[in-house]
Amino acid sequence: SLQRKVSDTINEDGVHGPAWDTNNNSADFFVQTAPNPQNTGTEPVLPIPEMSTLILFASGLVMLVCYVVLRREK
Repeated sequence: SLQRKVSDTINEDGVHGPAWDTNNNSADFFVQTAPNPQNTGTEPVLPIPEMSTLILFASGLVMLVCYVVLRREK
């Protein structure tokens, strides 16, 4: 994958982030041949449900409560 260089002479050093920018993209990037995860210290984040999913779930709960209430009234 393509990675941005740390500086003019350093591709990556494990300490500094990629920040080299000369407005010449062919000189600012290098090809990363081996996989090198750069943020392995954090746990994966659970996905947040979309609003439409929450609305569908809430309307289903409301309908279930209405069904139970109407059934008890009989």
